[in-house]
Amino acid sequence: MQRFMHIRCPHCDARVKAPIEISGQSRNCPGCSLRFVVQRTAPEDAGPILLFDHLPDSSYVGREEGKLILVADDDHNWNDSLRSVLERRGYRVIQAADGVQAREMVHQERPDLMILDMRMPRLGGLPVMEHLQNHPHAPPIIMITADDGSKHKAYAENLGAVDFLRKPFPMGKLLESVERGLGLRA
Repeated sequence: MQRFMHIRCPHCDARVKAPIEISGQSRNCPGCSLRFVVQRTAPEDAGPILLFDHLPDSSYVGREEGKLILVADDDHNWNDSLRSVLERRGYRVIQAADGVQAREMVHQERPDLMILDMRMPRLGGLPVMEHLQNHPHAPPIIMITADDGSKHKAYAENLGAVDFLRKPFPMGKLLESVERGLGLRA
């Protein structure tokens, strides 16, 4: 019996049903014809993520070129995928695999923005935000999670999160959040 996954186009948000076997292959969106690579993440509940063969909206390119973004996620597939998308947009990216590393990297590297997973080993995203709340060089934070908790979203926003994105999310939405977060540091 063939297993299927459901993905959303990062450009037009069309829902696509595809066999799991196509993971790693390029596909065209039936709604807008955008070409993307389908990849599954490690956690089963996180679903697939999408990487662009080319990015749909070139209006982002070069706007914040050279800005340093810290991506903190214990899922190496997500971490590397986000890095790839952001680097293709001209950002410099550093990575952390847990909250302890993320907290240390904020102090050492002073990133312009942090994309922070809510649930990670050793130290989760919310305790990292609590720690950085009164830090003078704390970057704007985009919280990402595979969980669906409105109370967590409200708490993250109360701590100052620029955005709260539930995995899997359209990469275009992430890029909009990145631009908005970097605009806070301008």
